[in-house]
Amino acid sequence: MADGSTALVPQGSVSASPEGSDLRAAAPVPPTGVAWLPTEQALILSAALPPLPAAQRRAAVGFAVEDRIAQPLERVVVALGPVIAGAHVIVVAARRDIAAWRAAHGGPTVRLLPDVLALPVPAQGWAVWVGGARALVRLADGTGFAVPVRDLPLLWRHGGCPEIALCGGDLP
Repeated sequence: MADGSTALVPQGSVSASPEGSDLRAAAPVPPTGVAWLPTEQALILSAALPPLPAAQRRAAVGFAVEDRIAQPLERVVVALGPVIAGAHVIVVAARRDIAAWRAAHGGPTVRLLPDVLALPVPAQGWAVWVGGARALVRLADGTGFAVPVRDLPLLWRHGGCPEIALCGGDLP
């Protein structure tokens, strides 16, 4: 970095993605009826669930994560995602946020996915996209989060300085 401060990652531990800095350009176009939800409005978890029929798994998923969320289950939507690295990806979002986003972006029938899910799941480390004042981070377990860019170096160090696959933008 030109200002003499420590760079986010040591030279050689970042691989750049050719997609560029615009997440919309890097992300697959969502299918008809799907819109990207800002990841800041969702919590993305990973949980191993017992082998159950699909209907029972959907009914049980909220109870599998209720001790990790800060709201009662009645106030959130808990969606079961694919199995990655042996555990299900689970998305939790407040019902009021979902309703507001749907009203503004396609009505009650649109399905919402957190925009961090547009990033590839890295084999190890983090897949990172930086745009404006925010960064999206996808982890090898399929989970992910959004963070203000200014906080990314702190979280990276706290996370053990994982290898970064840069999907777009510039690291701080």
